[in-house]
Amino acid sequence: MTSGSTAPEATTFEPVDTTDMVNLQTGDFTYNLPLLEVPGPEGGYPLALSYHAGIQPGEDASWAGLGWTLNPGDITRNVNGYPDDWFNESQVRGDFWEGGETQSYNVGVSFGIGNTLATVSFGLAFSQDAMLEQVRLGNMNPILGTFYRE
Repeated sequence: MTSGSTAPEATTFEPVDTTDMVNLQTGDFTYNLPLLEVPGPEGGYPLALSYHAGIQPGEDASWAGLGWTLNPGDITRNVNGYPDDWFNESQVRGDFWEGGETQSYNVGVSFGIGNTLATVSFGLAFSQDAMLEQVRLGNMNPILGTFYRE
């Protein structure tokens, strides 16, 4: 069993604006070749092919080649369920593809039971979608009800 991803692409992030070709401390050669800029709704994303000469023994080659990485120059975040920074905050998210706006509010309370390690937690979430004209009330994971405005 491993402690993380074994895919070579998971640890080979290189900023697209790298200008130093040789690391003065280690002597490793790095080359960054800008390929194109992919257009997006908030601006473009530069796509670059980068090379690192500091190959470690036993290092696996990525699909771009040993030492080569094709990366978009941005950092992504995958969320399963609710994001960690969503609890006890209010968030407003604009859905540019639907033209609507979703407002979400939530609160959580946690109680300790006597002198034990057991706790009881309760949370309440409220979200309103202006585009779909619906209001949702929920206890974090299960939705208690969905109400549509007429």
